[in-house]
Amino acid sequence: MTNRPPDVAGVSCEFFRYSVHLDPSIRVGCMEISTKVGFLVRCRMEGFEGWGDSCPLDGYSRETSEATAAVLTDCRRHIQEYGVLPPDAPASVRTGWMLARGQAEAARSGITMENHHGSGGQVDAVLVARLIQDAENLEDAQVALQAAWRDGYRTFKFKVGRRSVSDDLERLHILLQTLPAAARIRLDANRAWSLADAVRFVKAFPSERVDFLEEPLRDRSDESAFHEAVDFPVAWDESLLDRDPGMTAVSGHPSALILKPTLLGLDVCLAWREWARAREVPVVVSSMYESGVGLFHLRALAAAWAPGIPAGLDTYSFVRDDILKPRWVVREAALPTFSHQDLWGRLNVSALEPVS
Repeated sequence: MTNRPPDVAGVSCEFFRYSVHLDPSIRVGCMEISTKVGFLVRCRMEGFEGWGDSCPLDGYSRETSEATAAVLTDCRRHIQEYGVLPPDAPASVRTGWMLARGQAEAARSGITMENHHGSGGQVDAVLVARLIQDAENLEDAQVALQAAWRDGYRTFKFKVGRRSVSDDLERLHILLQTLPAAARIRLDANRAWSLADAVRFVKAFPSERVDFLEEPLRDRSDESAFHEAVDFPVAWDESLLDRDPGMTAVSGHPSALILKPTLLGLDVCLAWREWARAREVPVVVSSMYESGVGLFHLRALAAAWAPGIPAGLDTYSFVRDDILKPRWVVREAALPTFSHQDLWGRLNVSALEPVS
């Protein structure tokens, strides 16, 4: 029999499979995804429980949902015996477990999740940036923008790099005329452009309304040349997978870090948050089509790490048939405070599929 460490006694772990429908469907690389599979993790500790969400995005995360499912039994066994995940656990599983255990600890201590993550007080509302679907019909996109502005959204994110530079510029020129001048703009190229195309786009696009452009370059070795050619706010997102938060010298000072715990792992996000805080670089907590359980935690992280900065949590608006009933509601472009009881009361455990 394995002698469990003292701090593991009374701690249990369970995984559950779920799936949600995405509407509209999303395009990741060459894949069209309309159903997303994920895994909830429950931590029980001294009469308290916490939940986390482990839901990699196929085609984007380093681990697939299928590969994640294959390691959960071993992960659970390792937690039961040693109180920690195995060192090679995928990022999404590390995040799910850390947040589930964190919630159990917070509930035991009688504090909120945002306080658990370091917030000095209660943040009543977390602003959300509106993600504009890449609709082929410009009129549909204009209607969506106008509706979002009426609903209180003031920060808007657009995908670029899926068309030619000329087409992107023409399309954005038309769409931005729909919005008042006070609207803030975020752009995301997902590393689609060559150096020449990135410079061409940036030189032709007005920067006054732009918070940042995420990941413009296909090849990171072009970063120095890009920053020498143009002065434009750039954010690091998925390239954080290939960067080291222990580094001291960087090629170009980022205007923001996009922290996605499901992609990077919460442990890695914590390291990047410290890197950003030491350099006064803003962070934006961002989602990857997680369930309502995932949104509960991402909202708390945004409240603690980046109060006042609109979070990138609008992928939840694509999630249909959420496992939470009723689902979370964004009101006036903001997410209110969620309590532990708010989450527990919405989660129907009997409807989940246990992972044996």
